[in-house]
Amino acid sequence: MSEAKPAARVRPFEAHEWRTLRELRLRALADAPDAFARTLAEEEGRSDAEWSRMLAESAASQSRLSLLAERAGRGVGLAYGQLESGAPERAHLYSMWVEPAARRSGAGRALVEAVVSWARSSGARTLVLQVTEGNEPALALYRRVGFVATDELSPLRPGSPLRVRVLRLALGPGYAIALARPSDLAALAAIELAAAALLEGHAPASVLRETTSEAVLRAAQAAGRLWVALEGDAPVGFALVEVLPSGLPHLQELGVDPRHGRRGIGTALVRAVCEWTRRSGAGEITLTTFRDVPWNLPFYARLGFEEIPRAELGPELAGLVREEARRGLDPERRAAMRYRARVEPWLAPAVVE
Repeated sequence: MSEAKPAARVRPFEAHEWRTLRELRLRALADAPDAFARTLAEEEGRSDAEWSRMLAESAASQSRLSLLAERAGRGVGLAYGQLESGAPERAHLYSMWVEPAARRSGAGRALVEAVVSWARSSGARTLVLQVTEGNEPALALYRRVGFVATDELSPLRPGSPLRVRVLRLALGPGYAIALARPSDLAALAAIELAAAALLEGHAPASVLRETTSEAVLRAAQAAGRLWVALEGDAPVGFALVEVLPSGLPHLQELGVDPRHGRRGIGTALVRAVCEWTRRSGAGEITLTTFRDVPWNLPFYARLGFEEIPRAELGPELAGLVREEARRGLDPERRAAMRYRARVEPWLAPAVVE
């Protein structure tokens, strides 16, 4: 039996990482020269200053997203998203590549889904990409995510006999991530109950009937620790951060109306929380979750959270786990996780606060 490949972590490039960007881009072109419009020779001709400037421009732009896929702290892939100039309802996915050794580890899908989430939360209605004819593995990946092939064909580059086909993904209604307003609070209990219903069989019915008190929501809203996902003007999801007595922020609740599930809303909410953690100077944020529910621990792990070994739990987190057990949650099925915020700003955040 082959050894399982470690899961990939996808995050935006940091401002100082232009050398990593250059290395991965050149490796991608050497590995798959027929998958990209630019050539290896063209990219090798860029100066260090140009690579640095490109990444700096992404950092200053709300219409671009440069993503890095890592395994065990090492870069193994990249992707780039951009809103179309003059038509921001249309976004593009460019330069997606994963090194051969990291393929079939979920890295490719994680990169694509991160761009989808960013494009949707940025207000785009359509995401567009191009695939070289005959690249069946790439085509299969994009189709699994929901892209549909069109009849639009064009040359890979001027003078090339290879052709690329346009694929499109309809993103549906646009969603926005924002700090909650007082008027949003009344809708959150229904969202919390609807999201909890998905955990039937994993948690006691008494826990699934719990909702966050209005007093807690009002305090968090006033302190800027409550985010909502909006469809138009209506909340369809929310994220609540509590501050523990030690000052450590804790993601207490994340809920998305199941009718709006699998559209990147949860990802966008978590990214907003992580960006707030970085900007606040807190250094890290924690949470507790189910280890064996796919949209719990594995979901947070893909977004950069790491499980905290039980022996390393501080008194506050250990107390939270004991309180969960008192309410009927099996501690063997629960995990504490933390996200360590990075010092440098994220490039083109996937959410708008």
